[in-house]
Amino acid sequence: MEKFLSNIDNLIDEFEFQDIRFINNQFLKTTEQEINTFLKEHKMSNTMLDIKINYILGLINKLKLQITCSYNFFLKALALAKEIENDLWLSRIYSKLSLISIYNKNFSEVESYSYNAIQCFKNIDSTKIKAYLYLEKIQTTYLKNKPLSPTQPYMDEINNMLKNSEDKYTVRIFMILSYLKIYILEDVKQGVMWGEKALHLSLKHNMLNEEAIINLYTAKVYMTYIVKPKDVIRILEPMILEGKYKSINIEIQILIFLELTKAYLEENRISKAEEGITFIINNLDSISPILSKNVVIALLYFRSKIELYNKNYKIALEYVLECEHKYNNLEDNHILLDYEFDFKITLCEIYSKLDNHEKALNYCNSLLEKEDTLSIIRKKRLYFFLGELYEKTDDFYLSFLYFNKYVSIHTSMIHDDFILLYERYQKKLENKYKTLVIESLYNSNTVMIKDAYIDKLTKVLNKNYLLENQLKLHDAISIGIIMLDIDYFKKYNDGYGHIKGDIILSSVAGKIKDICGDNNIIIRYGGEEFLIISYNINKLSLKILGETICTQIHDMGLEHNFSEVSNCVTVSVGCYYKILEETDTYIKLIELADNCLYKAKENGRNQCIIN
Repeated sequence: MEKFLSNIDNLIDEFEFQDIRFINNQFLKTTEQEINTFLKEHKMSNTMLDIKINYILGLINKLKLQITCSYNFFLKALALAKEIENDLWLSRIYSKLSLISIYNKNFSEVESYSYNAIQCFKNIDSTKIKAYLYLEKIQTTYLKNKPLSPTQPYMDEINNMLKNSEDKYTVRIFMILSYLKIYILEDVKQGVMWGEKALHLSLKHNMLNEEAIINLYTAKVYMTYIVKPKDVIRILEPMILEGKYKSINIEIQILIFLELTKAYLEENRISKAEEGITFIINNLDSISPILSKNVVIALLYFRSKIELYNKNYKIALEYVLECEHKYNNLEDNHILLDYEFDFKITLCEIYSKLDNHEKALNYCNSLLEKEDTLSIIRKKRLYFFLGELYEKTDDFYLSFLYFNKYVSIHTSMIHDDFILLYERYQKKLENKYKTLVIESLYNSNTVMIKDAYIDKLTKVLNKNYLLENQLKLHDAISIGIIMLDIDYFKKYNDGYGHIKGDIILSSVAGKIKDICGDNNIIIRYGGEEFLIISYNINKLSLKILGETICTQIHDMGLEHNFSEVSNCVTVSVGCYYKILEETDTYIKLIELADNCLYKAKENGRNQCIIN
């Protein structure tokens, strides 16, 4: 029970502001199973724990798009939070219920729950929870298809609260804010700055999933707003080729392959597109059924594009009609990937190739009905196709009208502040990303190099350090070398076992570090043997250091009934002091210290000998 209690807050943080497209389906199922097992094995008597369990089950079912079930779990959590009058949890749950009510299209409840969340919110001082509630207020506005500009104060407040935060939970918050700023409010400068913060923190905390998602968003913009498939390939290919990204969620890997495959098709790289399709098909069973349905629609679209490229128009038509059929059968809440425009414009193109201009026009007109929701690039593509289509049907007036619209958009795009700004700031973000990656690699390598010199058991330096860092002896005037050996350590291992032997090694090393401090180099030279190097020390100080080590390790009183010199652990110490000369080497000096150690052993052990 204690293990579950200690982990539940981390689980809640893991599922907050997750996206169904990116969450690992297996992790979701396993967590739900573990919670249900816990509920069967434990009788609930802790109200706070009960609140958290119902809350996390609400989050899980929301991610599974089981909205009614999610709503009911949040209602249970709400009733429990009311019992103990916990404003923090009341505000969180009311906010979630407001968000969930949008999916149910119960807009009166949306406002009611939102109002209650704000009332409870006044009494809490958690920066993290305040940021969550502000963000949910923004998301609620977005899902209601209302203008986001009135939520700008909430965005500013979140930024003010978290601008100096380095916590992991802020990564997703700034990812969402960046997305809304760039794509909805078209505030490129601020959006890219928030994206940069999210990227920096994802690299700092080694959050590979979030790092991959940020790069995926970047690539999508290149396709949606600028249509630069080569840039998409440049950004995303490393994420499928570099080994470190193999551990990211399979869902994210599939979405990366989807975006790459789309870019490959734009570049007519059919064999690469086929490779992407094969990877996706092989991993479909690993993702959630809802996401899988969306991915299948994308795959059918890709197949139609390949057949269109090969001029197999009738086969291409079969694929894209099946794509349309599956898309139309999706519930509104289950549409996770935006392929409606793509497959409909492809239907226009195929019907035009088959000289069925009427059907081609029908699909074009269905897209025109949603003209206000289309991006500039999509409008441009649609207008050009309509211009061609009306020209083929000899309707030159409409053909001229749409070609004129196409030219107008094309001209405006050359001077479009949004696109120019986006490209400029996007390049800045990419350069920053490269810098951050290099810094991250450098820090990782520094840690790895440091780890390579540390003995895992005793936490002192190992022999590798000595072999690979031959310091220039002539930089010092004098040197003191101490070699010490735990007395009768083999008998200790034979009598007490190797596990207890490891504990003794670790304890002795710890005591040596305490005595020597930071001014001396301590190395586990091999087995139970330790080497200490001290620069510019005088002979008396070296002798005192060696004797202190010998005495204090004896005084630790570590039982050793198999020793022939004491009933506790002791060490023999050999010290060698020398004024340095050009011809001196570590190997020679260590050998001389080892001779002193040999004399200490010959004289009966548990003593210090100096030259």
